[in-house]
Amino acid sequence: MIPSRGLRWSSQTIGIGRRRILPVTTRQFSSTPAQHRAHGLLSKNRASLPGTSYTALRFSQTNTLIRNAASIRFASTTPLPASTVASNASTSEAASSAAASTPPQFASEIPSNFSSSLDSATEFSSESLYNIPEHIGYLHELGLDYGWGPTSVMQWIIEHIHVYAGTPWWVSISLAAIAMRAVLFKPYVDAAENAARMQTIMPITKPLSNKMQEAAKAGDNALVMQIRGEIQMITRRAGVKLWKGAVPMVQVFAGYGTFVLLRAMSNIPVPGLETGGFLWIYNLTVPDPFFILPLATSAVLHWVLRKGGETGAMNLSPEMTKAMIWGFPALSLLFTWWLPAAVQISFFVSGVLSYIQSSLFRQPWFRSYFKMTPLPARKDPNAPAPSPYRGDMKIANPVLSQSELNSRFQGASGGVQGKKGVIGGIASEIRGTLGGVVEKSREKMRDSNETSQAKKEIRDRKAYEEKRRAEIKQAREEEERQRRALREARKARQMRK
Repeated sequence: MIPSRGLRWSSQTIGIGRRRILPVTTRQFSSTPAQHRAHGLLSKNRASLPGTSYTALRFSQTNTLIRNAASIRFASTTPLPASTVASNASTSEAASSAAASTPPQFASEIPSNFSSSLDSATEFSSESLYNIPEHIGYLHELGLDYGWGPTSVMQWIIEHIHVYAGTPWWVSISLAAIAMRAVLFKPYVDAAENAARMQTIMPITKPLSNKMQEAAKAGDNALVMQIRGEIQMITRRAGVKLWKGAVPMVQVFAGYGTFVLLRAMSNIPVPGLETGGFLWIYNLTVPDPFFILPLATSAVLHWVLRKGGETGAMNLSPEMTKAMIWGFPALSLLFTWWLPAAVQISFFVSGVLSYIQSSLFRQPWFRSYFKMTPLPARKDPNAPAPSPYRGDMKIANPVLSQSELNSRFQGASGGVQGKKGVIGGIASEIRGTLGGVVEKSREKMRDSNETSQAKKEIRDRKAYEEKRRAEIKQAREEEERQRRALREARKARQMRK
């Protein structure tokens, strides 16, 4: 059933959603034609219409509607009196004759390109979005709302830098990365100090760790706990605190928040991001067209790992270090070449800052200024200790002339290195790294097999011992049963006597 508000108001309500309402000449209980452009409740610019008859007409239509409300049928099923029907018919005939005799002068006076307030309320263009003033909360108004977390923190930092500094987007992103690195500088210094102390005591703790692994393979839990206590005592006396090495992991959460935020900004895209780049990276919402940024980021990461990581000292085995030096840059290139340029810029700036920080941590003057422990000389922790009964002897060679030196070292320097070149050196280093990784994997597999074999032997010995004890117990029970039988037989013979 149609609701009681009627068809007339329903049709006008549907018409509100139109982008532009065309002029239609109607007659509603009046002999004057009217141009309806918008709903009476929404239109606000009737004073700008030519003439004053439209304003007066609105009140006359309202009065007529009030006077003849009984003659309007919305959705009622109640029959009307015959007098009312007759008056309606006469009124409509009079209105139609007046319309035929009266020229539509008012319709000719209204311009054809007239727009109402409804048009301005429903027209949205990309230009209006780009003209939104940038202010604090600007990204939130565009729909970027992440509640409370690392993404919201990075949104707050980048937005404040961009609004208050007035810099382009690529500069704002770079300044945000620099600000995060500056905030985490002191935790990185503490982590570098902690790593240097761990490297210093490694010649003492490494043999103990190997001994603890052997005890674990043999299943001697008591010895494992004893050696672990000794290692903890040594690290505690050296001032090593493991939690200090975990504090710089906050950078991982900051990087994740930056990644999520900049990707979302590129997907909208945020106004100004498409033109906020530099040089060949003009549009920050698309990846680098020449793949220069992801390649540069991978190269910077490679050299950071060569410098010993962000703390300047990595306490890893040589094989694992080589695998990280070549493996992490490859993964970085694989996972960043397709990202928007805004994300690539953030990663590149963070990588450059990491390289600068790692280089500073390896400088003696820098460590002396911040009262850090000097880095120990690089030695292989697996190398055997020098024997106290063995000495070194140096034999002085006769002084050679410059021509003899040139002839002696020319072949070695020009023959091998000249042929290899930069690419050949990199290729040989990669091959050496892969060979080291393969050899380390084989060694791990051998250790795993030995461990499993040792565990199997332990299980076999335990099973044999249990079986032997069960057999001994069974033999003793059998002997005891035989003795009891003999005693009973002896008692029985004595009773017969």
